[in-house]
Amino acid sequence: MKQHIVRIAALGLSTTAIIGAGSTFTAGYAATPECTAGSAQLIETIAAVTHTESRYAKTVPGTHHDAVTHEVVAPDGYAYTQQTTGKVQFKDSSDWNPGKGWDRTPSLDKLVTIVDAPAYDDPDTVLYYTGKPAGSTNVDDAAWVRYSPTGWPTKVETRTVTDAPETYVCDFVKPVTTLLNPEPLVRPGYVFELQTTDDHAVAKTVGNVYRDGKLFTSFQSPTGSLSVPANLPDGAYTLRYNGLDSVGNLASTSTYDFVVDGTGPTVTDKGTAGAAAQSKSFKLFDARRVDKVTINGVTKDLTNNNWSDVNDIRPGRYGAVEGKNVLIAYDEGGNASAPVEFILDTTGPTITDKGTAGAAGRTKSFKLFDLRKVDKVTINGVTKDLTDGVWSDVNDIKPGRYGAVEGATTLVAFDALGNTSTVTFVLDTTGPVITEKDGSSETSRSFKLDDGALGSKVAGVRVNGTDFPLSVNRWSDANNLEIGNWWGVHAGENTLVAYDTLGNESTVTFTIAEAEAGGTGAVDGDPQVEPETAATPGEAASAETVSAPVAPLGVATPSDAGPVATTTSSAGPAVHATTALAPELARAPFADAGQDSTPTSALDETETVRTVAAAAPTAVDDSLPGLGIAIVAGGGVLALGAAFGLRAAGRRV
Repeated sequence: MKQHIVRIAALGLSTTAIIGAGSTFTAGYAATPECTAGSAQLIETIAAVTHTESRYAKTVPGTHHDAVTHEVVAPDGYAYTQQTTGKVQFKDSSDWNPGKGWDRTPSLDKLVTIVDAPAYDDPDTVLYYTGKPAGSTNVDDAAWVRYSPTGWPTKVETRTVTDAPETYVCDFVKPVTTLLNPEPLVRPGYVFELQTTDDHAVAKTVGNVYRDGKLFTSFQSPTGSLSVPANLPDGAYTLRYNGLDSVGNLASTSTYDFVVDGTGPTVTDKGTAGAAAQSKSFKLFDARRVDKVTINGVTKDLTNNNWSDVNDIRPGRYGAVEGKNVLIAYDEGGNASAPVEFILDTTGPTITDKGTAGAAGRTKSFKLFDLRKVDKVTINGVTKDLTDGVWSDVNDIKPGRYGAVEGATTLVAFDALGNTSTVTFVLDTTGPVITEKDGSSETSRSFKLDDGALGSKVAGVRVNGTDFPLSVNRWSDANNLEIGNWWGVHAGENTLVAYDTLGNESTVTFTIAEAEAGGTGAVDGDPQVEPETAATPGEAASAETVSAPVAPLGVATPSDAGPVATTTSSAGPAVHATTALAPELARAPFADAGQDSTPTSALDETETVRTVAAAAPTAVDDSLPGLGIAIVAGGGVLALGAAFGLRAAGRRV
């Protein structure tokens, strides 16, 4: 075998030798120390390499020889033959019983086989495997093999053969210690990392810190890794380090010079220190040059000078946010300044509607809040100064006050820094517009009601002081105001007041003439409107509901029957009253249709209702929105939908 197997060390500085037992060094390896079982640098013993082999044999059976026999005729009797010897005896009776092991001929005068010599086998022969099929009877000719030959089942003997002797591995290579993170300028708390590597095993890593040539502090680890923290005063230092492996090899000692700087940059607010602002700017200084800043953890790199600046810091820039922010400056040594907290405020005051937010009102009042104090408000550009408090109010805003107007009004609130917040709201002090419809007649009036795009929606009407709630919509109608139906109008002058959900009112005065016998004053396509009351099951079953379209806005016009006066009032909320129908009006349409409309209790009669001659069925005008439950006196139309925002198709009852 080879006397030396050379393995290159991890750093290529030396070798590890593997030496055979009892070997000697050649001239080429004279510099390599001898590696034996007793060497101090022995790190491994490699066991000898061996294998086993065997001899095999098989047994060949001897030749078989059959028995020698002859046959004779049994004389006057029965022949008895002993099974084991072939001996024959002749008896004249079949009753002779010689015992077990005898065979008797079945009858007289039969041939009997006489055994002259019994059968036998020759002795077995043992053959030994020689690698050839024939084998050999001589055991010395048997072959030694590592396998079991087929057909030779008997293993005669086995032996162990040594292929390679025991060998030894020694480590004569020094470990290597490396500084992984050299930094010439560090701040207190920086940690130098040392690593020792070796072909076999590291026993120790050492790092010593010197100042002015004297040992200042020392560190060591029983492993290949060592951390040397630079928790040191400012100044210049030298790090000396090495390592030792498990068999006593010592690494070469290395040195590294570094400086500790534990003083961070100074940060100066260019504005008013500690005061909130819409933006901030800072001046920075460090004797070893400013490297960067972080704002809320977001890094902004700088140009590495002794003096530097960070200007116009505002939300969304350099990591700054609305509210509290933290700026930290770093020098080239990684030293951090003390955290500088500052407040950025670019948000206007909080505006809270004291009423229903988003809803129109006859007046509006708002609560204002800002941590930097509320300074003033403007309403449609008109300024109202406030007392500069964290909390403030603007109350009772109405058209003509503080610059407010009817309809859309804009309020802008300012804090002490000039930040603004805006709210737009609607002031509604005007009642619905009442317009008489085309087709009204002197005996039957119909009106269109509109509270406008910014209005609070029509809520109902009062006719001659009786309240009729309607479905709440911008558009609504009051149709077929005529003598004899539930509206309660009378011949001569009547008054209709329309009111919205805020209580704003508009009034129209109109006249009604009595209808001639046999006629009707109903406007084609306009179903009448009944007060918003619940329908009976019979009434609901007789109505067909359809969606209510929006009708165009009109202007109040006089009618052929006489002048119509319209007035607007904002004196206060509408008064709602209940109007009960006369029993004959509530029952007649249903009775004609074959439905039971008998009330469970008598209806109160609060007004006189006149009946008129029946008219032709009135069709639903699809241009008009649904209003309520309408019954045409005289048996014309039943309409259901006002209270639920629906329309009813006219049908004959």
